[in-house]
Amino acid sequence: MDAEDTVRMEEKPFIIAKDLGLKSPLGTPFTGVNVEVPLGTFLAVTGEHGAGKTPLVLTLAGRMRFNRGSLTIDGHALPKGGHKVRRLAGLGLFHGLNDVETNLHVRAVTAAELELFKKPHRKADVRAYLDSWGLGHLCDMRVRELSEPELVRFGIALGMANDPKILVVDDVEHSLSHTQTRELLDLLRNLAHDRNMIVAVALTEPSFAADADQAIALERS
Repeated sequence: MDAEDTVRMEEKPFIIAKDLGLKSPLGTPFTGVNVEVPLGTFLAVTGEHGAGKTPLVLTLAGRMRFNRGSLTIDGHALPKGGHKVRRLAGLGLFHGLNDVETNLHVRAVTAAELELFKKPHRKADVRAYLDSWGLGHLCDMRVRELSEPELVRFGIALGMANDPKILVVDDVEHSLSHTQTRELLDLLRNLAHDRNMIVAVALTEPSFAADADQAIALERS
């Protein structure tokens, strides 16, 4: 047994899902999901449109209620422990869930997010935080003026403001080119590994999941 095998054996799952599912009168977004995910994992959830990718990644962040199976995150059984789990999770931008007012300046949106989590949020603090994400040059722009790659990266920066242990990012490859998607996935994979956190991303194109540490493939029901 080599050192790498020993490390893997010592990893404890941060997320444990057993026969996890969501069923409603309108359909079954996902069902029968079984997965154990340790910290430091880049997790890809793949499937065609309507396969349930977005509901599943939101459920794994404690942001959507399930009604089949069980889900434990950092030792907290959901849904009862959901309020504790939500403090551990950050979201990229999800349409209709945490949209940003597009007429606001990037600086103002970032300052409000940092203030929410009791982080320094003066002008210089905001600039330094955005600089750390390669976005400092956007400070004085309005959100509506951002390009799609800038907006996606900005959403990730906002989602990381509370130093989460889980970050979930919605299906992005349809607003980005193939190259831009690859670059984003490299960023997210490195984020998971370097910060010892779980990053879960929803993807329609299965080939983009090739470099993920774990992958969950969903089929449209």
